[in-house]
Formats: sequence, C-alpha cells, structure tokens
Amino acid sequence: MDKWIAWGHHTSSSGERLPVGQPLADLTTHMLVSGTTGSGKSTLLRNLALQAADAGATVIVIEPHGDLVLHPKEGIVAALTDDQLRRTTVVDLASDWPPQMNLVTSGIEAGRSAAVAAAMNTIRTMDDASYSVAIQMRSILENALYVLMSRAAQAGAETSLLELQKFLEEATYREQTIRRARADALEAKRFWDRTLLEWSERKGGGADILAVPLRRTSQFLRDDRFRRSLALPALAPELALNIGDLMDGAEARILLVPLQGPLLGETAKRVFGTLFLQAVTNTLLARGSSGKARRQTVIIIDEFPDFAGEDMGELVKVLLAQARKFGASVILGVQFLAQLPRDVQDEVRANCNNKIALATQDEVDAKAVVKAMASPLVKAIDVQNIERWHGYARLRVKQAPQPPFYFATLAPLPALPSSGHASRPVGRPPQGLAALAELHARVANGEVGAVVEELTTRPNEQFAALVEQQVRANRYSAQKLLSRPDLMPDPVARALAISRTKHGLPWWFYEAQYRRLREK
Repeated sequence: MDKWIAWGHHTSSSGERLPVGQPLADLTTHMLVSGTTGSGKSTLLRNLALQAADAGATVIVIEPHGDLVLHPKEGIVAALTDDQLRRTTVVDLASDWPPQMNLVTSGIEAGRSAAVAAAMNTIRTMDDASYSVAIQMRSILENALYVLMSRAAQAGAETSLLELQKFLEEATYREQTIRRARADALEAKRFWDRTLLEWSERKGGGADILAVPLRRTSQFLRDDRFRRSLALPALAPELALNIGDLMDGAEARILLVPLQGPLLGETAKRVFGTLFLQAVTNTLLARGSSGKARRQTVIIIDEFPDFAGEDMGELVKVLLAQARKFGASVILGVQFLAQLPRDVQDEVRANCNNKIALATQDEVDAKAVVKAMASPLVKAIDVQNIERWHGYARLRVKQAPQPPFYFATLAPLPALPSSGHASRPVGRPPQGLAALAELHARVANGEVGAVVEELTTRPNEQFAALVEQQVRANRYSAQKLLSRPDLMPDPVARALAISRTKHGLPWWFYEAQYRRLREK
C-alpha cells in the first residue's frame, strides 16, 4: 500500500475542502519549493520531513540557519517522538563536543577516487580564489592524497588532512610515503617520481611550489572547528560521524544538519555544507555499485542558494540527475529561483517534476514561477497574489503529471504519540571512570589548558584508556536521556545532548589528539 504525503487542502468552486497529497514514492522525481520569508515554506518542509520519517524513509535535512531543525516550537526536533529521536542524529557543529568527520575519507564508500574528489571539493570551498587555474597545486594535492590513502590502507590505518600537511612539509616523510604506497596508486607514485626528480634540480627542492598547497591545507588546521572536526583521523571510531552507516544502516534514520550560519560564519557554513552533501552523494552512488537495498531517502536542502557555490551547485546537479535510480528524493527549498546560477536553474526546472510555489517576492519572481510551472493555468498576476500559507502546486501522482492547483498548506503537525520504545531500563552506570571525572572537574574549574597539556604528554595507553572511558560515559548518558525524558524536558536540548554523546567528545580531547600527532 502506498504511503502518502499530505500537503494541505484545495477548496473547490462549490466550497468543498478536498485533501491534497501524493504518494511518497512520487517524490523520487524530486521537488522544488519556493516561497519568501513568512510564506510558510519552513513549515511545509518540516511537515514533509516528519511524514517521510513516519512512513519509514531515511530523512536528511541540510539547512543554513538552524530554525527549520532547532526552533523550540516549530522546528523538526521539537516534534520528534521518542522512537524517532532514538534514530536521529543532530549534527551540532557549534558544540563544545563536536562530531568528527574525517575530510579525507568521508567519501570512501564510493571508492578512493570519489574520496579524493570529495576532499578536493571541500578544500576548494574553503577558498575558491584562483583554484580553477591552479593546475599544479591541484595535481600535487590529488596525487598526495592517493599515495597517502594507499599507504594507510596497507597499514590498516586512516589518513587525514594532518597527514597531508606533514607530507607537504617534510621531505623525508614524503619520500617514505611514496616508496611505501602500493601498486593501487601506481599513477600517483609515477607522478611523484617525476616531480621529485624535477625538484632535485631546483633551488630549494620545490619548497616554493609546495608553499601554495600548504597554504590551502593550513587554513583547515588553523581554524579550531575545522582542525578538530575535519582534519584528524577518528579518535573514537565508534563515535565518528559516518554518513554511509547512517543512511544505509539496518533501520531508517533521521540526519539533521543545521549549519547555524550566524554561529559558524559563512566560510564554515559553505565548507561543512559541501562536505555533508558530498558524503550523501557518494553514499547514494555507492548503492549503485554495491547492490544494497534502496530504502527511500528524502534529502531536503532548504535555502539552497545560501551555499550553492560552484561545487555545491555541481553536487546538486549530480543528485538531481542520478539520485532517483538510487532511491533518493531531492527537495530543494528556495526563496526565489533567480538566486540560483543559470545552469542550476535549468537543471532544477528540468529535473524537479514536482513544484510548489508559495508567496513570491515580486513580479520577476512570479514570472519565474510561471515558467517553472509550465502551464497556461498559472498566471503571473495570480502568483503575485498568493496568500500566506497558500500556494500553487504541480505534482505527480502515480507517476502521472497533474494540472496545477491552488491550495492551503497544512498547519504545523504535532508530534505523534510515543511508541514507548524508549522506556527501557538504563542499567548500572559504568564503573572505573574516576580519572575521567577528575579531568572534567578540572576543566569546569578553569584548568582546560593544563588538561590539554597533560593529555598531550600522557603515554599512548593512558590516553587511549581515557578516550575509552569517555566513550563508555557517552553511551550511558545517551541511553539515560532516551529512557528518561523527564531529565531534560526541553526536546531540542535533549536531542542535541543525545547526539553529542552519540557522536562527539569534549573538544579538549581532539586538541590533545592534534598535538600528539603533530609532535610525533
């Protein structure tokens, strides 16, 4: 039996209220939702996310500001049931317990070439200036990543942006890495054999050439957020944010990525947004080569033009053109179409067969909506007069295109009753955490600098033991919050706390990890 998404109601000429909806499966032909601030677009997308999750789809929401996900009353998180919350990850990049997502290996599910391309796209997003013409720099970075990944695979380890920095800085380490890389990186090895031979005859041994890619990678290591979340190998692999595992696990998951631009800043918003969408894209592409079952995945990207730079635009074009065959629906939210680059506009119009237009900004926007609807039944004057919480829709139902119609959108959906799944006994608190508790007490007492220094100099076994203690403490905290909602009644704060303990560690652990690796 088809699972349907309700959009609202249409009032017929006789005054009859008719429910409006479509099968969830028809969203695989993608959707464009446009509407200015205050039009009801966020509420419509919120209702879609909640209904898709309740219908058993994996739901991913990437949005630039945070309100769609985190608004205390009207955000997605505020309406999640306890069972949905158990399956939800809220990525809080502004947290003091940030998640780790290794930039270099985030796309590895789709193969090494995809992982290298994902890393290069993210590096480009950090600073797009002159990137397209910096051919030599790109060749150095790409071939360095290939030999680093080959060496890491041979050692059963995980390479990282920090290792890339070391490769570019230290000639001895660079030569060792090239020598130990396997035949699966043969072309990259040959590139470096030729390059090092050329540099041997050059004053400075190529240091002036390496300074350019070093400036790119150093940008990530200088910034606290990027260094801790993106530049290091996973300190606790069981906590690392693995998009492939979240999307293709045993049960449908909800992945919410509020980029919180006002807190993170524009650069961080673009970098993290590109990386997450690249990881989602690579996971979907990997489905095609792995033969995995294709659970429907609904990918909602709100205020898409806010991070639709060249790379983000290209990623969305790939998604729109390819995602349907991998069981994915792409839902793009925009304030008005003119925000998008021309080629992305054309791709959106051609590949989004479902369109909903709420209130528009001006006559130019209204004409763009008319062009997107592609029907003589929708006129610019009518679009300019759309009421709040109303809009025009042109949908597909059972794969058949329907004529456009005017409708009223649904009010914000309330949370469904809890299934009771989360009311399980928590069990006994973990034992043997005295050393960890002492560290947290010292940090609370303002001694964080001394704690980082101490963790940096501890023997490997002791440092690993403290990380393991934190992982056990995290696991218990998440179970307790899931089983005892009364401990943290605010649903948004509770969801953030659960996700933090499922996927994050205190930032000072990451800082100590960075220093330990740097001083190796």
